[in-house]
Amino acid sequence: AVAAYRLDTIGARLMYGVPISTFSNVSAGITFANNTINQSQGFESSIVQWFIQQQGGRNNFNEPALTAGWSFDNSNKYIFATDGGSFDINGLVNIPVISNIEAYKIEVGGKYNISIPNTDMSALTIRGGVQYGGGYGGTAELPFYENFYGGGWGSVRGFLQGSLGPRDINLQNSQVGNSIGGNLNIYNNYDLLFPVPFIKDSSKMRIGAFVDIGNTYTTYDLKGVVAPQLKQETTPSFTNLKYSVGVEFRWASPIGPLAVSIAQPFNVQPGDVTQVFQFS
Repeated sequence: AVAAYRLDTIGARLMYGVPISTFSNVSAGITFANNTINQSQGFESSIVQWFIQQQGGRNNFNEPALTAGWSFDNSNKYIFATDGGSFDINGLVNIPVISNIEAYKIEVGGKYNISIPNTDMSALTIRGGVQYGGGYGGTAELPFYENFYGGGWGSVRGFLQGSLGPRDINLQNSQVGNSIGGNLNIYNNYDLLFPVPFIKDSSKMRIGAFVDIGNTYTTYDLKGVVAPQLKQETTPSFTNLKYSVGVEFRWASPIGPLAVSIAQPFNVQPGDVTQVFQFS
């Protein structure tokens, strides 16, 4: 579970995108959000209380922001591509002076498909990305409710969805609370996918094996705010990254993509929540 709070948001967004070549397009926009943080009944979260104190007791914020992005995609198929790849970069920055919170976020991600020789539907897909956010001006850190989350599909399978990174403290009993995410999230996935054997038409199904690497971090000190029983990692290293290997099944079903994985997680530390079977 993630940190116990309710975020009430009223907002609007205007976006505009335009292709600049056969394979790429750019986008830009403006968003407006009014966010109100409310503590969950029966659970007082250390991260929520700390953030509100940092803002002088305020729990309501106007956050107009500018966004921009660029994307490229020359994959040979929309589903289960065997050649080409994609890359995208997206950024958001709260408008200074008129925004109560001065923060920014940037996300970079890519995917590359390598076909397996002598096959027409098998491929190794390599996917990776970095998500980072921070504060500027009068805001020291990225607000906790804008944090990134890691674990599970899209990150490191074998760890509970969204569970990686530091956890807060339940102030009512001083026990370890829930995941708060982090302002830095990294992931790297290797998926070797094949058509399902013994099925006449498996064009919309794949089985495969995978290796996942990644973790979620807070790059600033949260001593006294996150659970002291658990080590807070602030900088990525081979020793604190999470790893997993496993097998998977994917189906481009009529109601949307469905997937299941069986994973063996590695580098499991106290406080980590593992989940061998996962669906997406």
